[in-house]
Amino acid sequence: MATTTPATDDLRIDETILSGDNADLALYKWLSKAERSAQSLNEEDLKITQNAFESCITKLVTGASPYPTPGRPLRNLAARCLNILYARGETKSRFDTVRTLLTTAGDVKASEGVKVACLWCIGEIMAASGSQILSLVTDISNATVRLVKTSSLPVLVRYHAFLSLQKSLKTAGRGLTEAALKDVLKQTRYYMTDKALPIQRAAAQILTILHSEKESIKTVAEVESLVTLCAKGLEHADQPTRRSFSLLVAQVLSLTQVERPVVSTEKKASTKKDAGADDEADGPVSTLAETTKPLMTAAEMLAQISAHFNKPGASRKTRVGLFDFYVSLLMVLGPSWVETNYGVIVKHLITEIVVPVRQSTNTHDTSLVRKLVGMLLRDLIGVRMLSEQGQIAAIKELSEGYLKKWPALLPGQVAPHHNALVVALKEVAGLLQQLGNAPPPVQDALAEPLVQLLSHPNQGAQVAAAWCLRCFCFSTPLRLPKTVLSVVELLQRDITSLGTPPVTPEVGKRALGHANGLAALFAIIPDRPLYVSYDLSAKVFDMAIQLLKRAGEHDVAVAQVEVEVAWALISSLMALGPNFVRSHLPQLLVLWRNALPKPTSKDTSHATGRSVAEWTFLLRVREAALQAVLSFLRHNSPALVTLDVARRLASLLSNALAFANAFVGQPTEEIHDATSNLATREAMLRRRVYQCFAALGLSSATEVMQTALLQSVVSLFASPDGYSGSSMQAAIASSTGNFSSVWAMTDGYAYGVTSTDRYSLKVFGKDEKGEGNPEESGERLNRDSVENAIDDLILAPIIGSCEHDTLALCRPQSVSEESAWPEPPPPMTGVVDAAIILFSMLLPAQDATSAARTINQIAQSIKSPKLERNLGRKAAIQINATTALLFTLRHAAQSRQARDVLGGGQVAEALVGVLK
Repeated sequence: MATTTPATDDLRIDETILSGDNADLALYKWLSKAERSAQSLNEEDLKITQNAFESCITKLVTGASPYPTPGRPLRNLAARCLNILYARGETKSRFDTVRTLLTTAGDVKASEGVKVACLWCIGEIMAASGSQILSLVTDISNATVRLVKTSSLPVLVRYHAFLSLQKSLKTAGRGLTEAALKDVLKQTRYYMTDKALPIQRAAAQILTILHSEKESIKTVAEVESLVTLCAKGLEHADQPTRRSFSLLVAQVLSLTQVERPVVSTEKKASTKKDAGADDEADGPVSTLAETTKPLMTAAEMLAQISAHFNKPGASRKTRVGLFDFYVSLLMVLGPSWVETNYGVIVKHLITEIVVPVRQSTNTHDTSLVRKLVGMLLRDLIGVRMLSEQGQIAAIKELSEGYLKKWPALLPGQVAPHHNALVVALKEVAGLLQQLGNAPPPVQDALAEPLVQLLSHPNQGAQVAAAWCLRCFCFSTPLRLPKTVLSVVELLQRDITSLGTPPVTPEVGKRALGHANGLAALFAIIPDRPLYVSYDLSAKVFDMAIQLLKRAGEHDVAVAQVEVEVAWALISSLMALGPNFVRSHLPQLLVLWRNALPKPTSKDTSHATGRSVAEWTFLLRVREAALQAVLSFLRHNSPALVTLDVARRLASLLSNALAFANAFVGQPTEEIHDATSNLATREAMLRRRVYQCFAALGLSSATEVMQTALLQSVVSLFASPDGYSGSSMQAAIASSTGNFSSVWAMTDGYAYGVTSTDRYSLKVFGKDEKGEGNPEESGERLNRDSVENAIDDLILAPIIGSCEHDTLALCRPQSVSEESAWPEPPPPMTGVVDAAIILFSMLLPAQDATSAARTINQIAQSIKSPKLERNLGRKAAIQINATTALLFTLRHAAQSRQARDVLGGGQVAEALVGVLK
């Protein structure tokens, strides 16, 4: 009789522990202890008790009496114990154990928990040592497929059947018979369209394993079939399922790039060596030559994905999911392949993805596509895959292929589309930041085309070129003085043209482009102070003053351009700081007073009789002046913002807000249409007013205006009447059930919801060291950052872009910062964001009664009967209110007085009314 030791006794179970109420817990404790003992025992002692221990585990997994039905903890432990036994002890019983588990899993009388436990243990055993029991893989395949086909079984059992098969194929796939392989391929393709998402992704994972060798894909039709199958499933797939689909597509498409032998026939004419040669020698002789080439070219492979992207019926969710395919594919192909084929990738993305969007009238679609392509080129390819030489080659490729081709000068040439130029310029800017110092080949490739592109007629391309030029001169400061002089000269030519009739619209657009370029360049002078003289800055300031003075001599169209150019230049000069601005401040205050007068009786009357062009001019002039005020406050506070200056500016801001309120009261349909130019201009003006008040801060200069400001911002982001869209369309959507969520909207407005919600936690959720933890910052663990960013776009109703706020070109942050490309939201959303930020600053400064009254006003707005037929606006108000209160409470945490006010019973009760 074999001797036992205390260690081997740990592997023997006392079955009396299974009769109590806590049998599961007792069994788990014993099994945990047994696992540790099996690991620590020497192999001889382990072999002594192996049979008894193995029998006990088998009974546990198969649910034999008196063992309870195993749950997840027990089956995980049991599988680990079995693998320890077969790794350190005898393996002769492994085959029989798997057979027993397989039989139990297929038993119709077995419970759900027992089936899952058996399938789990089979999968774990095969994953650890499947290559040693190849003869079982066909039986496992047949049994698991049979279970999956039994639709009456729970999804959990069917999923674990596929999971067990997946693990078995990974280690023992070569043991699968031809017939069984065909059956698995047929069934997994079929279950790629199953209603249960876990079944879909398990089927996709099995197909990925089965297509791990180049011989598994033989024709283009097979590739197209699998890609189509995955693309169709994206509409209803969740993130793990999209991930499984993308890995399958990546695996299949990557196999098309593997060189494979191709037999070609070559014919050679033969010659007679003598007159008596046979007749057979007269004909041509065929020889076989073996060459290698991939199944598809790189462009053909990428087109397999873009074909589904460009389908007219493709939803936003499907299009975003297809970019997961691109990410996985490029990651599978690797950095070497990507760097070699960079030109092909860029050409494909621009030609097949970016440019076709020009047919769409929805600016949200355009912004979405540019954002997706930008993520692929910048975050994945540029940051992770390109070497330093690859980055230089990429800049030269983008310059030669796109930047230098505008404008088209020769007959037959076609200039690149403006969206293509924006994508190329954004990537060049990112590559310049990545390189740090631009080498001579890069300087030669970019210096001329970047200045040339400032005169592009499209504003998006102009602003992108200005930002890229800023990055270029920051990385190559020796080019800064020459570039500034060049742009100043071009702008002077445009100004001269503006004063010489006839003036075409192109001249005005060109002047604004050069002004934006100059603004971007002046913004980096504080970081590169040794390269541009003070005299040049003073010359540009005088040029702006002259433009403002002569604007009154021209018609409205020309005057508007001159005013915009002048204030854009002044805004950029504010970035030079107090040393430059101090001497010009008295003159600036006079200019701002003239540009922002008190509203006249004509402005405030109910029907002024003004044309759309006149209103546009008046709104734009004020917004441009406020842009310079905001730039002044951001770059020169508190050095130059004394109490007297703050009072003057606060008075001017009050005038601008009164004008905006008077304009909204006009009975013009265009004012209340979110898509109209007038409504956008009014939103831009109001946004600037709120931003300036926020930048001015809380002081005695603004104390008398705070109550009116609070009412203004609350009525904007929380009023039932604040929705600028079509009330009829909103009512129809609500009554027909078409409305699902504001996050699913694709109109770029989403009922007036704020865009700060998604990054609010990232802005404020930081600990004392300034490092946000993953839970507060919204980051997700175990997720690739690029895939995470792409996934967020599925529920992103608002997508920012640099051209939405040209003041972003003058922002003080260094362009060497990571993620420096500015993406302000559209004006209609930007004004909501600005209102919420100003609200969060003003409310903590109020007394308890005023704060409670304001919060109660928000609560009443949310409960308004007007919102019953406009569910979208109701959801937007709830989100806006919650975000505003979140910001408010975080601001209040910095002040004891504010904590006392907002923590009082009166305010707390009002807060509960909003948040419950």
